[in-house]
Amino acid sequence: MSITMQGAWAVQVKSKSAAFPQQFVISGADSGNGVYPGQPGTPPVWVQGKSWTISILHNPGTGFQPSDERIKFPAKVGSFYQFDIESNDSGGDADFNDLVLTCRMPATASDFLIYGNVSYYEGFCWFNPCFRRWIVVDTLPAVVAAIKNPVLGKLIKDLYPQVHKAALQSKGGDDDIRPIVLPLQADTALPPSMALGIETKPDEFQLAAEGKKRATKVNFDAAVTTQSRVIDQLPAIQWQAQQKLELAKILDKIQLFCQTGPVPNAILRFQEYDRTNAEKAGGPYSGDGNRFNLGACVADANGNYIFRFTQSFLAELVEGLFDRAPGETFNVQKMPDLIAQLLDPTDLSVVNFETAAHFNVPLLKRIDLCVPKSKVGTVSQPCTGQNIIQQLGNIIVGPPSPTGARTGAGNHLTADGLITANHFLAPKVKCAGWRNNFALYGCLSNTSIKHYTVEYVNDDGDWTLIGDPLALPKFVLNPITLIKELVNVPVGPTTRNLRVNGNTNPAVSAPAYDNIEIDPDPDWYATSRRLKAYLKTAKYTDTARPVRFRLTGFASNGNQVSGAREYITLFIDNSAVRQNFDIDIADEVTMDSQSLGNCALFTLPEGEEATPITVRFKAIQRTGLMNAYTLFMQKGATGSFQVDPDVEPATFSGGTLTTVDNRGRTYVHPGDTNCHLLFSGTDREGTADADGYYEVELVPQSGRWLEPGQTFCAFSLNLSCTTRQTNGSSGYPDWWAVPVLIGIQRAS
Repeated sequence: MSITMQGAWAVQVKSKSAAFPQQFVISGADSGNGVYPGQPGTPPVWVQGKSWTISILHNPGTGFQPSDERIKFPAKVGSFYQFDIESNDSGGDADFNDLVLTCRMPATASDFLIYGNVSYYEGFCWFNPCFRRWIVVDTLPAVVAAIKNPVLGKLIKDLYPQVHKAALQSKGGDDDIRPIVLPLQADTALPPSMALGIETKPDEFQLAAEGKKRATKVNFDAAVTTQSRVIDQLPAIQWQAQQKLELAKILDKIQLFCQTGPVPNAILRFQEYDRTNAEKAGGPYSGDGNRFNLGACVADANGNYIFRFTQSFLAELVEGLFDRAPGETFNVQKMPDLIAQLLDPTDLSVVNFETAAHFNVPLLKRIDLCVPKSKVGTVSQPCTGQNIIQQLGNIIVGPPSPTGARTGAGNHLTADGLITANHFLAPKVKCAGWRNNFALYGCLSNTSIKHYTVEYVNDDGDWTLIGDPLALPKFVLNPITLIKELVNVPVGPTTRNLRVNGNTNPAVSAPAYDNIEIDPDPDWYATSRRLKAYLKTAKYTDTARPVRFRLTGFASNGNQVSGAREYITLFIDNSAVRQNFDIDIADEVTMDSQSLGNCALFTLPEGEEATPITVRFKAIQRTGLMNAYTLFMQKGATGSFQVDPDVEPATFSGGTLTTVDNRGRTYVHPGDTNCHLLFSGTDREGTADADGYYEVELVPQSGRWLEPGQTFCAFSLNLSCTTRQTNGSSGYPDWWAVPVLIGIQRAS
């Protein structure tokens, strides 16, 4: 992969421990571009430019190809920041010491260096674990969980009324929201803007130059931060000590049962954030302030990143503030606020997630980024083994077996194309079908493979070539800004003459894609080299069924390369928006032999507090990929209202669900390689009618519909459903029926 760099750095080989020849390539810089030998003792390279890339390559005997790279976090050593780039070639070990480079930059008054790790989080952690001084909540389901606490609920309602309202109205989806920031230790909603006092001292270092008698001297002003001061004091204390104490007590009681892991090869874009007038006046974080793009970088395979930028504000020279030695100066600079955005590697115009602002960032700062797993998007994994098709979305698939089934990385794909995914980055789905659009990753690292095709076939007949446009991320120098930016560059399709039907048959015109895996240009975003297609499943079948795909590699003369063809079968099911999906609550509800429609008003019989109501509902996924459905009630403004009977497991006797009263069912997983399509929903109930409606009597768990002294309340009947479908990055989409509203009153 390529490591993105910004500004001036000295790059030098630190060590080599590899049998294969090594080299590194500098590209996109104002000076220092070129190919350099990977040998210790060679002179360091002084590289300058707004944005450029450095890549380590090795030659296993078939030509130089990119090595895997990882970065070590920087440290300040004297007047310099420095860090190492470690690499692992395609040899038998995986020790990342094949070629190690050291990068050094002067610590100046105007250059900021931030670094950290990008990780995902999921599980019982409704606030972002990467923020310490504030409670940051960055998904709507997390807000829904937070407002159940009265202290947090009131604070969110006061600071973010629109988000609070959206949470109350949420039906369980993962809608996008801007992160909300709640004060935990500070006295104000946001910290006051700060300034850095920076002492600068003349310094220099010598850079040996190959072929020159004298070394080159690089002069610079080393920066030492001496103090900070408030430059934009917020006007008033917003939170009382008692409120902060209550928030602290809440967090003390919560143990973060978060599941976490790295987000390898994450593409990050950083923005400088200007606070709004409302934020400067003491208001909460909104994310609505002006933003300035500072640039992008790419994390390594462990999720580690380094990013350097020059602050866009001019330093304010302050004279006479402090005693200084001769030749020293003292500058005051505003400490910037930064937002980090996670970009989608399959489409760089899409922002998968953005953090809340990180306020008052100093010259050298570690900023770890925690991303909700549902917002990670697609993350490509390195090639393993010999199979060609290796990954669908975030689901790794193993090599094909004689039956067509595949097992790898804890994931199991049946011969019919149903997937059970257990890998830490994959959506945890069980015996699921495939829906919507997802990325297909493959490995065609053979240097003979110049082009490839993607085809599909179902039981309708012949193989059909897929010709959808495909563009992949590449670092390209912007001629206006002179910054090397990640942009989408087309790789096809291009019509070529290929022997699609075998080398013994004539060549035909076919849409084909360039195999950039073997392109020596280091500016291709490394893991996206393996992205072979973006499958749009609705194009390939109108009904739910297995669809077979094949990937074929071709030489420059149009012949198929031996061994460069592989098949995979996927069970495609988009029935949630087609003819096979149905969810509904019948309008007519019955209480005490009285049947009334939507918005009905029922009167409780005298002395009977828990008279049952009878409801008819259906939740059907006719393909057999139902995961769960639940009929539930809500009361007034209090929310959930517990009723019986309970939700039961979907166990079968033959082809029919076992007889048990229920208001919902949940899928019972028979085994990772033993999938079935029996569970389609209420139509499998033995007492269901011809349309699949199931009838149930609901009674309040508390033994009463109305509290003592309560003469009336409104109730809603709700039906939610999830189906066993995935796009490789997320799973179990949820669906909702239109609620039915009723009122219950006491007899007057």
